[in-house]
Amino acid sequence: MKKKVVIGLSGGVDSAVAAYLLIKQGYDVIGLYIDINQKANQKDRKVVAAIAKKLKIKLIVKKSNQTFKKNIIDEYVKCYVNALTPNPCIRCNRLIKFKELFYQQKKIKADFVATGHYARIAFDKTKKEFFLKKAKDKSKDQSYFLYTLKNNELPNIIFPLGTLTKKQVKLIANKCDLSKYSNKESQEVCFIPDKDHEGFLKRNYNIKPVKGDIVDIKNNKIGSHKGFMLYTVGQRKGLGIAYREPLYVIKIINKSNCIVAAPQKWLYNKKLNIHDVIFSTDKSIKKSLKAKVKIRYRHKESSAIINHISKNKWQIIFSRAQRAITPGQSVVFYDKDKVIGGGIIKEVCDE
Repeated sequence: MKKKVVIGLSGGVDSAVAAYLLIKQGYDVIGLYIDINQKANQKDRKVVAAIAKKLKIKLIVKKSNQTFKKNIIDEYVKCYVNALTPNPCIRCNRLIKFKELFYQQKKIKADFVATGHYARIAFDKTKKEFFLKKAKDKSKDQSYFLYTLKNNELPNIIFPLGTLTKKQVKLIANKCDLSKYSNKESQEVCFIPDKDHEGFLKRNYNIKPVKGDIVDIKNNKIGSHKGFMLYTVGQRKGLGIAYREPLYVIKIINKSNCIVAAPQKWLYNKKLNIHDVIFSTDKSIKKSLKAKVKIRYRHKESSAIINHISKNKWQIIFSRAQRAITPGQSVVFYDKDKVIGGGIIKEVCDE
């Protein structure tokens, strides 16, 4: 009998090609579409249905709008109210996508789950365990978004695109006539498609940004902001301050509705505290370890020491100062291409 696999379909070309490749490899493929917004996602549902029909596979549609709102959107807004810059994709992978995939796998007694992520799974013969590693195409690698996956879950997961480049995926899509069914590339905040963050907060949560002061590092007022929730660490545009050199947001203080701005050199720090740390293995981790650490998705990882401070607090000390460390973002630990774990930035430490 064919091995059965449940694959998450989003309406994008990547998941469509991933499903196609699994079929070509001889799997019995079942598509899963998670409907997070019944009104806004009508087009996506039609596209996914067309892809499933083209591939001649069964499609499961799971409505998850309330769960998605509670666990992803509400938490996203909560972070911004607390002057944090969250990464909803990582949280969604853990609490929505893979949770539902594993549920459906168990329900229909499938052998595997799959997605269109660019990542790979390998086996360590010495440690006798599976581990997550970067994709072949480093420019598209998405292992950063998957660090919450545990090693004991990996034997049940397939990433068909892990050994392919984005160019190869597009060629396959064109060759098997899947491109015309697929929507545009996915975006970071799928529930704010127009990128109008301020409008989204007003319309859905009745949150109206309050104007406040922009101060320098000595707490002298140098300007005014339109609402701290509309800014993020490292931002340069929109400050509206005439100064002898460019100024950047280096800190956001929600309690006093204040933004600290300074020249670029003040954006660099070596130390930060993180919480909600997850290691891919359940085996005990030493009180400190060396690793390559990435502080955001499009940031090159850098050498660091990760120290265990208390129960849910770890401190990272980089060998070289990092630019625009942003509270709320996730950090991911690597050993070469191997994902060790990750956590969420709580605060930048003073040198």
